[in-house]
Amino acid sequence: MQGGVEVVYSRLGEKADAVIKRMLTSQRQHIVITSDRDIQAYAWANDSVPLDSGDFLHALEQGSGAQAEDEPLPAKGKGSSRPLSKKSRAKKRALDKL
Repeated sequence: MQGGVEVVYSRLGEKADAVIKRMLTSQRQHIVITSDRDIQAYAWANDSVPLDSGDFLHALEQGSGAQAEDEPLPAKGKGSSRPLSKKSRAKKRALDKL
């Protein structure tokens, strides 16, 4: 593990999805980078946060703490009239950690 990122390979004849699901059942919360909807649903069900590969790539391209050019600046006031969903907030926290 380097920089908080762990790369795990499946054994010969073992499906990668089975390895990922087994890891997600541990007591730790994981951040999983995947576009596989089955793995995303399994991660949510096991108190982990799945991030879509495209969103992760976008975050890497923007760099840490950078705001995307197409994202509007937050309006000043009492807050958003439409707060983020629980899952969206979890994804944002996960991206902020990376």
